[in-house]
Formats: sequence, structure tokens, C-alpha cells
Amino acid sequence: MSLQFGSITDVGKRRRSNQDRMAIVRGEALHGELDALIVIADGMGGTQGGEIASEMVVETVQEIVADYLADRGGDTAATDAPCLLREAIRESHRRVRLRQAEDVDLVAMGTTCVAAILDANTLTLANVGDSRAYLLREGVLRQVTADHSSVWEQVQAGAMTPEEARNSRFRNQITRAVGSSVNATPDIYTIELIEGDSVLLCSDGLSSEVAEAEIARLLAGVEDPQAACENLLDAALTAGGRDNVTMIALRYGRFAPIALPSTDVLSDLHPRRAPRIGADPIEARAESAEHDPDPLAAMPRRRRHSNSPALMALLLLLTLVAACEGYFLAHVYGALVRARRSAPKIVTVPAARPTDSDLSYGQPAPLTAKLVRNAPFAADVDGGVLAATTDGNLVRIDKQGIVTRLPDQPKREAGRSAPKPEPAQREPLLATDASGNRYLVNPGERAVSKYDPDGVLVTDSIGRGGLTGPSALAVDYSGNLYVVDKHRVMRIVASPPNSASQNRR
Repeated sequence: MSLQFGSITDVGKRRRSNQDRMAIVRGEALHGELDALIVIADGMGGTQGGEIASEMVVETVQEIVADYLADRGGDTAATDAPCLLREAIRESHRRVRLRQAEDVDLVAMGTTCVAAILDANTLTLANVGDSRAYLLREGVLRQVTADHSSVWEQVQAGAMTPEEARNSRFRNQITRAVGSSVNATPDIYTIELIEGDSVLLCSDGLSSEVAEAEIARLLAGVEDPQAACENLLDAALTAGGRDNVTMIALRYGRFAPIALPSTDVLSDLHPRRAPRIGADPIEARAESAEHDPDPLAAMPRRRRHSNSPALMALLLLLTLVAACEGYFLAHVYGALVRARRSAPKIVTVPAARPTDSDLSYGQPAPLTAKLVRNAPFAADVDGGVLAATTDGNLVRIDKQGIVTRLPDQPKREAGRSAPKPEPAQREPLLATDASGNRYLVNPGERAVSKYDPDGVLVTDSIGRGGLTGPSALAVDYSGNLYVVDKHRVMRIVASPPNSASQNRR
């Protein structure tokens, strides 16, 4: 099956730099085992390293996939694409977090990511954040991925329309991102492609500026995917170009252009009533017919001849005939379109997380004898913590307590160093795990409280009796808690119910 690609990236009209990054890796560079790997990352953090995070993710995803294929050594077993993408993004997250710990100026950096692996006709997608993947099949555009953003949650709940979400001032509030301490676990989707399908991956610089109906029209209107990308970029810039714009278009097999109606034509057809979300354009057009304004009301007064009943009756009859004919033709055409349409098979592959289940907690135990500061302090996905020692060195402490000094730091004179007094804790300590559970320590408390994603208190006694003065808090992917207590790193092991390893370090 032939594959064609188009891609484009642009800084937009209001940004000073382009923090988007993308990559297209074709089959010959994938040892012939996969047909394509495509990645888009949209950096966050402004001047604080968004472009660094996005570049690290794009490079890491390519590296992990290439290394996996090279290590197979000719193994003919099917590639586990969902597992491979999940591991690639997980490793990207770990590397971004390490870089954050090395440079205090980069602590705010992060990035979205949408990536796809094509293996024969199976497309596997992974996304974190609000960069999107669309599928265009026979003129119908479907958003495959779900945004990890506050406004998209409102759209899914029916409290906001996609148009309102695009224009909301909260549209950039991301609930999941690579490099975020909250959650970087990707959602995974699989699609069985058929000949003529088009796939579009894009940053929110496109989706937040251009309506989906217009994206569908421009993507479907030309055969060349590169020309389609250029037309979509022009539309995003014309709409305002408030953000960087990046996209990759993939044509699977022979593609025949389809002339879809423009959004201007559709808006003229129903001036008073917007179509239902997800409604077929033809159905929406017919639905609005009964709400059209009186055609006579739009006529100039000198042409209305209100004192001629015969003329009024004739005009009314002609109007009714035209409306019935349009209504009939619209429904016939709509039925033909629906008969041709083959709905894509989109399967969400759930990603089970250790923190999804009810966990029990052991008593706090020192992780290492090394004394650390309150900040920076963060847990990584492998069950270790990143911290600064009291003499100012950045280190990683693994779950066995082994301390490793992070590279590329200025040399410091060896010698004894006493902990410098730090200000008393005045703000609550807050950490969030991969499932959205929240962990809180209020000033003066000597235990950690846990709340579920809905804000319901689960327990308020984690670590009680083993903590004296918590001053920093972090949680790793498995739900283990790390607390800086009087400059010591204390580890509280989380175990599944009935686990014999509850108190095991």
C-alpha cells in the first residue's frame, strides 16, 4: 500500500520562537519492520525550555523505537506497538524530569506529545496533552484522540461546545503533559486503516484556530498531502495564528479528493441555529430548514405588494415547493453518504496504573543518610528521587538508597557542610500521582492525607508516628511517597491490598 506524507511547521503570528518539534521516520529507517513512525511535540513553559522539552521527546521516541527494533535481531513476532509507544513516552518523561532537576531555569518546562506507529494497515496512536490525531475517511473527519485539558473535559461533559472550547481563555490549561509531575501516561488508540484514509497529527496551533469542518474541507480537497498542510497552515494564520502551528498528514493508499462545502456556506444555510455536535452536515442543513426566516421579510418594502393576495399566495406556494424539494434532496443525499460511509474501528487500549487500586502504606523509613534540602525535590518514574544535598549538589537517590551525583555540575570543595536553616513551612505540601489522587500535608501536621481524584478523603494518617517535620513531598509512579523530614529523605512504601511486601523497602 502506497504512503504519502505532508508536513509543515510555522512560528505563527504572535510567538517569538517555535517550540513545536516533529519527525517522520519511514519504513527503510525502521529496519523494514514498521511502515512509519510520526511524532509531534508542542513545548510548554515559554522561554523556560519548552523547545528543549519538545526536542527531547521527539528524539527520545525515535531512539527508543529504533533501539527496540535493532535489539529484536530479526525476530518475526509481531511488534507490540502500544507497549512500545507507552515505553517511549515514559522514558521521554523520565529524561525531561532529570533535565529539570539539573537546571533550575528549566523546572517549568514540559511538552505535549502525539505519536503514531503504522504497521501494515494498523495505526497505533499515543497522546499526552492537547496535540491531536484526526482520521479522515470518505469525507468525514473524526477526532481520534481526547485532549488532556480542562476545556475538553467540559466538552465531553456537555457543558461546553467545541467552538466555545476553541475560544475559551482556559484552552491552554493542560491536565497531562510530558515533564509534568502530575501525570504523563499516554492514552493509546488503534485503528484499522482502509485505502483512501487520511491521518492528520497536529499541535493545538491548528485545532484551536480552525474549526473541524474547515479542517475536513481543506484536508479532503486536494490529493497532495503537502498542499493540504500548506492550506491548513494558511487557514490557521488567517484565523489569528496565536500559537505555533505544526502538522503531519498521511495518505494511506490511493486518495481521491472530495469537495466538501465551506464553513461559510454551511453557516449561511442555518443562520439561527448551529448544528448538533457530531451531526451530519446534510442532516443539520435539513434540520434547520423549518427555522428559516420568512423569505418575504427580507424583501425590500417597495417589492412586497402586501395588498395583492393572489401574488402572496403564489409566492407562498413557490416557497413551500422549493423548501420541500430541498428537504427531500438533502435527505436523499444524506442517505447515500451514510450508506457509503465505513465507520473506523477505534479501540482505546487502557493503561492500568499501580495507583488505580486501593493501596496500603508502611511506616516512613530513611532512604539514605545523605542530608538534602527542601527544594528541588521530585520523584521519578523508576522509584527514585531527585534532590539537592545540603552542600548544593544535585543528586539522584535510587530506591536502594544509592546516591548518584548528576553530571555536568561545577566542582565544589569537599568538606563538611551543616544544613543551612530553611524557613518554616507555611504553605501546604501537595503531590499528585498518575491516577489523579492527591496527597497533602498542611503546615504543622505530621502525617500525609490522601484524596481520590474526586476530592474525597481516603486517609489522613499516612506516615503518622514516623514523621516529625515534613518540608517536601513527592510521589512516584507506583504510589510510593517520599518526604523530606528534618533534611532526611523518608520513603513510605505503597503496596496493593494483601501484599506481603507492605513494609519492604
